[in-house]
Amino acid sequence: MANLENIENLEDDLEGKQEEVQEANEQLQEVNDRLSAIESALGQLSDDREVAETVEGNREEAEGEKSEIEQRRSELAGEIQEALGEIDDMESANEQSSAAIEELSGIGEDVSEAQNIIQERKGQLSQARRLAEEMLRELQG
Repeated sequence: MANLENIENLEDDLEGKQEEVQEANEQLQEVNDRLSAIESALGQLSDDREVAETVEGNREEAEGEKSEIEQRRSELAGEIQEALGEIDDMESANEQSSAAIEELSGIGEDVSEAQNIIQERKGQLSQARRLAEEMLRELQG
């Protein structure tokens, strides 16, 4: 069963991932811009092979950087998928708690504090899911 007390840790982890996703997206845009400029320069240098060969090294370097950035983005997507699995587990555990509390409520027990905790968790998990899904869309876009 998922440890529902770790919701805040999960939220903190996702917020950290959000910063990493934004940074990786910015880095990818920068390297793509560099590659575009290099390709344009190579097109203009078609008659000057000696200079074009030196610029070719810049393109290879930028392509290597792009590969590293794409690898990190892939790793981030995997980590976010894992977080979504944790959210699924926590939502399931929260629903089990809710069902147990509803049974007690049905026999007249005062479970309002427990219901408030369950509702708060539900909101936190929903917010965490939205954040994780948004980051995955950014990584896949």
